[in-house]
Amino acid sequence: MIIAEIGQNFIGNLELAKYLIYKAKENGAKLAKFQLYDSLVLYGERQNTELRKDAARMLFEYGKEIGIDVFFSVFDMERFGWCEEMGVQYYKLAYSQRRNPDLLGALQKCGKTWFGSGIDMYCIPHYPTELNELHFDKVDFIDQWYGYSDHTIGLHAAKIAIAKGCQVVEKHFAINHKTGVDALWSMTPIQLAELASWEATVKQCA
Repeated sequence: MIIAEIGQNFIGNLELAKYLIYKAKENGAKLAKFQLYDSLVLYGERQNTELRKDAARMLFEYGKEIGIDVFFSVFDMERFGWCEEMGVQYYKLAYSQRRNPDLLGALQKCGKTWFGSGIDMYCIPHYPTELNELHFDKVDFIDQWYGYSDHTIGLHAAKIAIAKGCQVVEKHFAINHKTGVDALWSMTPIQLAELASWEATVKQCA
């Protein structure tokens, strides 16, 4: 399963956000993800990439219209509540929140599928991550880690993870390598299609 992490790469433009959801669906992602946070709390200032409740709902509903689940990394209980009201079926717990007892408890009780960086998804929280930081020779994607949250440049790491048995790969997704905070280490639509093809090939050979 490939998760297209749109995150902040829509640069505050909701039409671009919708287009990225569409391109995620078109090029083989199973899920498309955004982040729900209070930017004043997280960054100390308001940012245009902070999604309000109505915008988050609009993107979630748009995903349903075109046949791809849109879900969110939630950074506080208020925004978890928004998602429950919407009927979101998946959640992501960011690496920085992996020891947040309120969010952990809520996710464990909600009955939905959720992914946690540093919990069941292998993650090196450096942006970008250098390939030599991964130490994949010591990473077990069969019994230890269910997934991999990738912050490297290019597709090499994601492809290796899939070949080693990784079930879920999350990688930032951008319209190009210049548009968005995370664009440099994001995959473009063409790269997403390449990764999806690689995943399908590996499954055929397994």
